[in-house]
Amino acid sequence: MAFFPFGFHQPPQPTTFFEMYKAFPATFFGKIEVEKGNMIILPASAAERLIQMQVNTPMLFRITNTQLGMSTHCGVLEFSAEEGTCLLPY
Repeated sequence: MAFFPFGFHQPPQPTTFFEMYKAFPATFFGKIEVEKGNMIILPASAAERLIQMQVNTPMLFRITNTQLGMSTHCGVLEFSAEEGTCLLPY
């Protein structure tokens, strides 16, 4: 149990953000700027959940291709992808 100043009890916040998205190359949606770095575009619901989790910035994510069993790390450029999708550099 964690106690904070003035006796207020605050439950521990989850520290892991886990979601599965259908991945698309960003150029399919005209997002050419994504091709120049290691940033992805996530949906707005991801931003809402991360805010609720009170995650500190900058945020670093591990993304995994479950079919190939390969992972890499990235940041987020913006939260404007369609729900259920993630835009990645090709």
